[in-house]
Amino acid sequence: LNSTFAGDGCIGSGAVVLNAAFEGGGWSVGEGAVVVGVQGGFVVPPHVVAQQVRLRDGRHVLLAHALSDDPFEGDTCMGEAWPVFLARCGITADELWGSEELSQEARSQIDGSQ
Repeated sequence: LNSTFAGDGCIGSGAVVLNAAFEGGGWSVGEGAVVVGVQGGFVVPPHVVAQQVRLRDGRHVLLAHALSDDPFEGDTCMGEAWPVFLARCGITADELWGSEELSQEARSQIDGSQ
């Protein structure tokens, strides 16, 4: 809906694409994905929500999570437990959020130290 598609790409079955502009070669939207405002040539995996937003200072950020994640109260990221996701990406919670930003409760949920 209200989107443009150019170049060599594909959209999977059941995907929803809103206010987006895909261009170039190799872009794709996986089966069952939900895409909002994405501009450029991204690969969005199946069953992932991807939303690109513009910050006040003009920079753009891409927010992504699995459809199965609860971004407000869940203990998963991209369908994996936080410790697994962080290890796979090779980062720590402190690198992602900064040590001052995490409460002890949030830290125990993310690193698995209940």
